[in-house]
Amino acid sequence: MTLIHTAAELKKLCEKLKKHPFIAVDTEFTRERTFYAELSLIQLAGPDGKPHAIDMLSPWKKKDLAPLWSLFKAKKILKIFHAARQDLEILLQWMGELPTPVYDTQIAAQFCGFPEQIGFEPLARMAIGAKIDKSHQYSDWSKRPLSDAQLEYALDDVRYLAPLYKHLADKIEKLGRTGWVKPEMDALYDENIYNPPLENLWLKLKVRKPSPREALALQGLCATREEWAKEDNVPRGRIIRDEAIVELAQRLPKDEKDMGRLRNFPRDISFERAEKILALVKYVRSAKNDDCPKPPTAAQLSPAQNLQVDALKIVLKVVSYEADLAPRMIASNDDLEQLVLKGKKAKIPCNDGWRAEIFAAPALEFLKGKRSLKGTNNGLTFE
Repeated sequence: MTLIHTAAELKKLCEKLKKHPFIAVDTEFTRERTFYAELSLIQLAGPDGKPHAIDMLSPWKKKDLAPLWSLFKAKKILKIFHAARQDLEILLQWMGELPTPVYDTQIAAQFCGFPEQIGFEPLARMAIGAKIDKSHQYSDWSKRPLSDAQLEYALDDVRYLAPLYKHLADKIEKLGRTGWVKPEMDALYDENIYNPPLENLWLKLKVRKPSPREALALQGLCATREEWAKEDNVPRGRIIRDEAIVELAQRLPKDEKDMGRLRNFPRDISFERAEKILALVKYVRSAKNDDCPKPPTAAQLSPAQNLQVDALKIVLKVVSYEADLAPRMIASNDDLEQLVLKGKKAKIPCNDGWRAEIFAAPALEFLKGKRSLKGTNNGLTFE
């Protein structure tokens, strides 16, 4: 077992893998102490499952990695990942664009009756009988040299990924769900997933019913924190914690003394950054409501409509049970509320494609009295 360290070795491997219709890909990285993930390894395997590992801590020149990026960009080669989002985020950071096309076995597994967000080890064990030692799962991949056991663990992640992909793809085809899976994979190409717009970051805080000025302050503070975290390459919480951002937005301090009284405000922040925060708060204080972002509002349902939502939750459970899919894979609670309020006009995922076919369209017929739930000795059926 050896790591690939040289440009010649990497070029030879990429030329070999370019001959295949698909390759398995995984990465090992650390990001506990940084904003940007520190990539340590890239593991690759062809359809034969023979694994290879590239040491990304070697002193690569830009041109040395060109064959690897070319492999990831090759349109005729499907790149197989498990739980792809973090891997894709890191590769986007390194390549400047996303690999394409890609296939995520964690997503595919949900269409085969496996639990949501299932890990690679239990999925490989249940689907293809693979035995994977996960004792090195939390290794510090930035340290060298890596032990044989660590390297073996890393290689296992692609050694079994190719046969797992074949197993899942075959099962999905037999179930007639190949067309269902493609839109879910295509969604992985949205770069906003990995680099969300700065103006939307504040929504992740999920503050209940902020006032217009609070919303504007949250928006500005979250965007500013993101820029500083990237600049310093540290986790967001090292700049300023979520609790401090919420407190700042609610209190809107007038000066440094006022800001210093805040319970959660960081004491080690630089003078320049503290001044920038105060300038932002001053702008928020003088802003008009029309200049403030409009936070998402909860649906206003009548008592009768709430009963309809509760009924749709039961319909969803029955449909998901019969389809052997997780309910959240089909529709969210927000989707159900929008179905009750707006019907077919609701712009929600479950009103489109396969979700509409198996759930939304029949659910709307149910609300009109054209379909019904029927109790049986084995539970409920949807007719």
